[in-house]
Amino acid sequence: MAPTQGEWKDMVACPEGHPNPQGWEFCGECGAPLEVDVSADRWYRTKWAIVGASILGVLVISSAAVTLAVTRGGEQTRSSTPTSARTAAIREWWSGAHKSFTELQESLDDSRRALDRGDGPAMKKACQHMHDAAGVELQAQLPTPDPEVTSELRAAADDARSASHMCLSVAAGSINNYGGEFPVDVEQAEKHLMAAQELINKALIGDQ
Repeated sequence: MAPTQGEWKDMVACPEGHPNPQGWEFCGECGAPLEVDVSADRWYRTKWAIVGASILGVLVISSAAVTLAVTRGGEQTRSSTPTSARTAAIREWWSGAHKSFTELQESLDDSRRALDRGDGPAMKKACQHMHDAAGVELQAQLPTPDPEVTSELRAAADDARSASHMCLSVAAGSINNYGGEFPVDVEQAEKHLMAAQELINKALIGDQ
């Protein structure tokens, strides 16, 4: 049966004009060698080579992107771990120390108010409170997990103790005896407490 017009398009003719299917090297009718369409075969191979190269390129880029993401993720985890650990340590310490901190701050405030009013008994009570808060309660919470916070709180406690000793030593005398160094020590203790509070606040929100 003769090939149809559509089949002719896919046939290769020998030198004698006999039609043969694509891929045959010799004519099936006369045995003559067939001319192979080298350009078509080359394009076929080139096309799949390009496709393969494109797929390989995509895989390489994807692999590099995944590696970079994992590396950055690991670096971020390593860099955030110390901050998280420090924040957790400060939070744990502060949960037990904030009461002592507040007690010292209140005793300093009470001593200022008593001094402004000229109230000797209230002054004595405030100074005793200051002595216990600085020398016993806050001291028991030191050192802290943060060296800077520890330094500020030690300075505050030292100034408060100095003020309280001065106060108690003249408790039986005139309110005028509280002038001079006493207000200076109280003010310095308050400054150190405020500096410590700022450091604590920053540490508590360090990983947010």
